[in-house]
Amino acid sequence: RTVNGKLKNFILFVRFLRDMGEPVSKVNLSLIVKDRETEPERVFYSREQIDKALSYADRREWLLIKLCFDCGLRIGEARTLRLQNIRGDRLTILGKGRKRDFVYMPPELQIRLQDWIEREKVTDYVFEGRNKNALSYSCCQRKMRVPFMQAGLYDFHIHALRHSCASEVVNDGNRMEDAQ
Repeated sequence: RTVNGKLKNFILFVRFLRDMGEPVSKVNLSLIVKDRETEPERVFYSREQIDKALSYADRREWLLIKLCFDCGLRIGEARTLRLQNIRGDRLTILGKGRKRDFVYMPPELQIRLQDWIEREKVTDYVFEGRNKNALSYSCCQRKMRVPFMQAGLYDFHIHALRHSCASEVVNDGNRMEDAQ
């Protein structure tokens, strides 16, 4: 997909240059052939797999995994969660396209998150990285991968937790629109 996207942009750029009357070396666009694409493989985790990974997780990893799986948060929403966005069992999030929304937390997650806030003396970002900023994406990915590997799940994808949340909502008899 990445290669085909870049080829498409290259072809469009060469055509643009030609249309603008710019001298373009003799590029025969008909010789550029897109690579054959396969459907992306979707990874989903069952509740049992998540529970097994959680048994190996430390407190921060546990919270990040549960926020992504139980609440369906994107990792960007979880890692940039701020104290001001937590109101009881409800999280206010700034989602894709800077759209403000909210999600509810299950009671166990709510209790553990409150415990984390008190123990870590959180004043702004719930998961603080360097210089009082939010924890980086790469640090989250690295830390969250460890319990999954210990649980024998070596093909870990953070976003799969969100897909797994949606699958669980639909499998519980809800409509896809409700999961979204």
